[in-house]
Amino acid sequence: MTIAKPLYQNRVRVLRAAGRLSQLDLEARSGLKRYRISLIERGQRRATEYERSAIAGALGVSVDAVFPEFSSMAASGRFLASTEARVG
Repeated sequence: MTIAKPLYQNRVRVLRAAGRLSQLDLEARSGLKRYRISLIERGQRRATEYERSAIAGALGVSVDAVFPEFSSMAASGRFLASTEARVG
């Protein structure tokens, strides 16, 4: 059985490579620690809203370009509902 990985895991890596950035470069530009970037790229960590914004800004693209599944979840209300369930 194969477990589906988040769609964004390779998108972060692809966009970073397209910009000829190392993880250390992305760390410097985004303010996020390299180990977090690595975990997000490998799909072992779900990026927070802050991390999504920081990564997209550092790559010079919109959040939707890197994390389109989050914008579709927000548009459908699923992301808000899942966030509220964890918070409250």
